[in-house]
Amino acid sequence: MNDGGRWRPGGPYMVKSSMSVVIGWLGIIVATGFAIGFYRAHEYWLIWTCAGIFAFFLTPLLMSGEMIFDQEAVTHRCRLGTFRMRWTDVREIEHGAGTLVLIGEHGRFVISSPMLWSGPEKSQAWKVLVRKIEASKLIPVPSNTADYKWHWNVRVPH
Repeated sequence: MNDGGRWRPGGPYMVKSSMSVVIGWLGIIVATGFAIGFYRAHEYWLIWTCAGIFAFFLTPLLMSGEMIFDQEAVTHRCRLGTFRMRWTDVREIEHGAGTLVLIGEHGRFVISSPMLWSGPEKSQAWKVLVRKIEASKLIPVPSNTADYKWHWNVRVPH
């Protein structure tokens, strides 16, 4: 799958979400440090705030993995499973702060911000994504829920 980042018509092209892992771990370490400090200061009620922050930063760790773009579909493999949406199933596209959400008749597929992608095939994956959006003639619309980084109804059964 990895050929050093050269263009192959149709792909597949794989990108990883290494930056999400870094962000997730940094957030968890900071939240844990504050929780320990609050415990030692006998401010037990503030530990619950740290637990919420911990959970918030756990999401990028669980959702980090690899995203594969090809002519047929986009696939996301992460710790929570494998998720896939065919380009022909996309009926709407929403966007948030860098996040794109492909919405089909029966599902929701989240594509993390390309700023968080890494790997030698990043630019080729971006080209496939842009070409597929252009070919669909759908216009991405802003959404308040686009940054909820959860897929819905697009899990690939094992």
